[in-house]
Amino acid sequence: MFVHPLVRNAVYADSSSLLRATEHKRAARMLAADDAGAEQLAPHLLAATPESDPWVVETLRAAAMSALGRGAPESAVTYLTRARAEPPQQQEKGPLATMLGRVLAMAARTAEAADIWARPSPAPSR
Repeated sequence: MFVHPLVRNAVYADSSSLLRATEHKRAARMLAADDAGAEQLAPHLLAATPESDPWVVETLRAAAMSALGRGAPESAVTYLTRARAEPPQQQEKGPLATMLGRVLAMAARTAEAADIWARPSPAPSR
């Protein structure tokens, strides 16, 4: 979060997309250390590069639950879709897909929900 849009524009103009993505993840971790809510962290995690980080997956899942609690299923879809792109650990893939399917249905995106549910769940790794 920038104090002023001009500051944001100046920082963005002077940095690479990879650096911006790294800094967004860093900002999310700093906010988390200050006990910010998951939905406050989510915009930064959406801008971060996927790195198979379980903390990112769990934070985005928590943000999705928070969004659902305030009646915003479209935000929840965005968070869960990004969590799946992280990607989650093998044992989390099935439950995350199921949750995304339910949230898509809540958002009246039934065709997409059906597509998620039609895909076979990944087999658990041993």
